[in-house]
Amino acid sequence: MENKNTIIAITLMVLVWFTFSFLFPGKDSVDTADLQDMASNITSAEDENRDNLIQPEKDFISITNEQAAGSEIIFNSANYDIVFSENEASIEKICFPKYLESANNSENVCIINSLGGGQYFQDNFSNYLNGGEYHLYSKSDTNVVFLKDVKGVEIYKNFSFEKDSYIIKLSTEVKNCTISSLQDSYSIKFYNNINNNKSKNRFDFEGSITLHDDELVKEGKDDLINGHTSYSEKTLWSGFTLKYFMSLFINASNNAQVVVSCNDKYFLHQINYPEFSVLPGETFTFTTLLYSGPKETNQLSKFDYNLSKAVDFGFFSFLAKPLHFFLNYFYNIVGNYGISIILLTVIIKLIFWPLTQKSYVSMKAMQKLQPEMKKIREKYRTDREGLNRATMQLYQENRVNPLGGCLPMLVQIPVFFALYKVLLDTIELRHAPFMLWITDLSVKDPYFVTPVLMGVTMFIQQKLTPSTMDPIQAKMMLAMPVVFTFLFLNFPAGLVLYWLVNNLLTILQQYLIYRRAD
Repeated sequence: MENKNTIIAITLMVLVWFTFSFLFPGKDSVDTADLQDMASNITSAEDENRDNLIQPEKDFISITNEQAAGSEIIFNSANYDIVFSENEASIEKICFPKYLESANNSENVCIINSLGGGQYFQDNFSNYLNGGEYHLYSKSDTNVVFLKDVKGVEIYKNFSFEKDSYIIKLSTEVKNCTISSLQDSYSIKFYNNINNNKSKNRFDFEGSITLHDDELVKEGKDDLINGHTSYSEKTLWSGFTLKYFMSLFINASNNAQVVVSCNDKYFLHQINYPEFSVLPGETFTFTTLLYSGPKETNQLSKFDYNLSKAVDFGFFSFLAKPLHFFLNYFYNIVGNYGISIILLTVIIKLIFWPLTQKSYVSMKAMQKLQPEMKKIREKYRTDREGLNRATMQLYQENRVNPLGGCLPMLVQIPVFFALYKVLLDTIELRHAPFMLWITDLSVKDPYFVTPVLMGVTMFIQQKLTPSTMDPIQAKMMLAMPVVFTFLFLNFPAGLVLYWLVNNLLTILQQYLIYRRAD
């Protein structure tokens, strides 16, 4: 027990290197499959539920520039820059004018782009109504409507947009203008292209997310590359997510089934509606809702359907959510997320101040016992049981808890990981400036000033911490600040800022504690 500082340091080092291996993994090997490889997966998925699912095409439709060729319809609003393919009445490009690719880049963020082959709302009728091309029927500031006529049946696709909303509503109306009733089935496909050239770390999840039976399911390319997943009517929403943006199909009517698959180029979410029939002179309507926009909790909370669950703060989300709330609360007061991080760090430090003080006082007491411990080890060199009895007696006589320096620190670890997830994933820090050279808290410090300062403060903190280690162990532990400094070089500046401020406050606390003890 007397070397508990060594145990703590080694444990933290293992945790850090484990985190490092996940943050910076090697590149995955690239599979050369194309969209045709996905066809059999989806077909077999629907064959298993033939009575309830739409029968799809025999092959997947490969989205290429040539196939999507035709007139393009442009729609612009405060939240969207959208390009429609007129022939297919589908969306082939969605960009967000309020969000830029980088702080120094004038290009808007696009969740799908026709150059990459993405496409939303590509529909398919499996029987009588399949085929034909759409044309633009009407367009306004809030609606874009397409129409096609298939054997006397008029099919309208009405895309509607609300002001200050990232919800796209599609109403597909099937109007039977013939003298016979018709029966058919309907599906909609959402393709998201995969950028295999983009550098990612393992915590920047990119892939499919689904809220099924009130449980969040995340599926990456590796999970789906050789198969598919079918979700029943208990699915509330399903779609594609990047780190900060996402597109989710909302199963508002709870009558659709979702089939998710992917290959090396695309993620596909296919929405299968139940079979329908339309009598002569009547109209049947399908309503499809899509959220396509930022993963901003304030924005998501405006809507129903538990969209905020798409923002996943991990295992310690019950701690991360209040931390995220107070981060934004302080920002609304001071108007700077860097200062907000500092204030939040100070509050957390004050909350844990008594525990930290107890830890360092215990360490100091253990350090004072080292001369006596050395005598006991010499006396009971060959008697392990006698050594343990004498050690425990020494602890009892001096009222020292050998775990007193360790347990208070362990209690703080969940809070650290929760705040780590908040600072790593929250969109509010994206392109958020702090001061001077730090113009984006979501990316690394461009000049590595804060990581180096963090390493220096860690070294000072280590020198101030009472130690029960022998000289050789102490020298080994001096490598810790160097390891952490190199590890934090590529961490987001917001996270490094938290660690730096926390170290400075810990040094202040150590100074006050030891000055009082002396």
